[in-house]
Amino acid sequence: VRNVVRALAEETGSGTVISGAYYLEGDSIRFQVDVTDAVSGSLVGSPEPVLGSRQAPSELVGHLQQRVMGFLAMAFDERFAASAEQVGRLPTYEAYQAFDEGMNVLIDQYNQLGALPHFLRAFELDSTFYTALIYACIPAINLDDLGFVDSLVGVLAAHADQLSEYDRHWMRMVQGTLAGDAEAALQAITSAAQIAPQSRATYIRSYLLEVMNRPREELEVLAAVDPNRGGMRGLFMYWARVCLAHRMLGEHSQELDAARRAREQYPDEVRFPFYEARALIGLGQVDEARQLLDEVGVDAFDYYEWAGQALRIHGHIDAAREVFFQAIEWLRALPPEEAKQPQNRYRLADALYAVEEWTEAQEIAEGLVTEIPEVVRYLGLLGLTVARLGDRERALHVSEQLAAMDAETVFWYDDRTEWRAGIASVLGEHMEALRLLQEEFRRGWLSLGVLRSADFDPLRDYPEFQELMRPKG
Repeated sequence: VRNVVRALAEETGSGTVISGAYYLEGDSIRFQVDVTDAVSGSLVGSPEPVLGSRQAPSELVGHLQQRVMGFLAMAFDERFAASAEQVGRLPTYEAYQAFDEGMNVLIDQYNQLGALPHFLRAFELDSTFYTALIYACIPAINLDDLGFVDSLVGVLAAHADQLSEYDRHWMRMVQGTLAGDAEAALQAITSAAQIAPQSRATYIRSYLLEVMNRPREELEVLAAVDPNRGGMRGLFMYWARVCLAHRMLGEHSQELDAARRAREQYPDEVRFPFYEARALIGLGQVDEARQLLDEVGVDAFDYYEWAGQALRIHGHIDAAREVFFQAIEWLRALPPEEAKQPQNRYRLADALYAVEEWTEAQEIAEGLVTEIPEVVRYLGLLGLTVARLGDRERALHVSEQLAAMDAETVFWYDDRTEWRAGIASVLGEHMEALRLLQEEFRRGWLSLGVLRSADFDPLRDYPEFQELMRPKG
């Protein structure tokens, strides 16, 4: 067979040779195909045999073509970074195309949720392509639709024997997430990343290490992979993880270097100038940071607001207030239809809260809670404003309301608890605030909001708080 493969390669000039045979089995015919690397002579793999009626050979050949093309597409897809063996049963080419569209969308941090219908479509086109369901879990988790995620995992678990080892580890990671078991989720995705270091599994592993307050380990994981290859290629969030890990460790020079490398690689990505500004602020280079922010502009409100928090955390209170007031001016200058949107009203209330305009912030938060009572952050902000205005009874009532709200969250983060801890801290109930934060962090989640929020300033001298925030790895 090797001689035949070599001869075919020499005749056609191909680097990959597809060879095979067909077998008659009663009234059926079975096609078996091998894919060989002509240079090394090694077997790349063998698509699943195609079996069907002898009376319809052309239909079988068409089906075989779909299988072979699907195999080749997956086998040479760099995003899997190892081999097609990472995938259980390989898909038809049509299903792969839908899957490929989903992967392309998944890389886009601003449109991850748009990947879900593509992955579901891939599974619809080939109901044995369970890898598509594995990847469908990622945007489904981001949607906080835990019931739907659980249903996807149910399908995967029922067919676990048909999954590759790599996919089984992914499934166990999702199961750990649903069960609130951070360590189990991390162990599972670590095993997947060991099989395919350049795959998306390594990125998920780094993210879990971040939320578990283990930034040093996160940096070691990210340093071991090439951000321009495999599942990391085109994923600008790789650099976001690097920047944030250095920030958590107080390594602002390294944070600045990473932010600048990110800007060089992704010049159109709006967040990286703000990451660079935050690093400059951490290094005390406030004028340089402000100049950079002025060059970028204030239209990217979220990131500008982050810079204001960075200024405040590092003790540049007046500069921070200037930044917040700029954000307020920008929000107030929005066209009426945009200004009415709940998200922008919340942003305005949040910025007003930051500059201690608590009465106006309360009025906006009150309106949001009346209109959309199920949103945790609206109620949480209302609780903080009334606490700041001295209405202790109302603030405690809001905290009770938060505790009673739906707690369905993913990655062990329960933002109700963080808001309640903030309210307790503002009211002077420092030990209660610490207890709530300890309860939250026991689930395995470090909230970066706690790191930058002024509401937790009264806790920062407590040894218990310092131990909570200390990087664990």
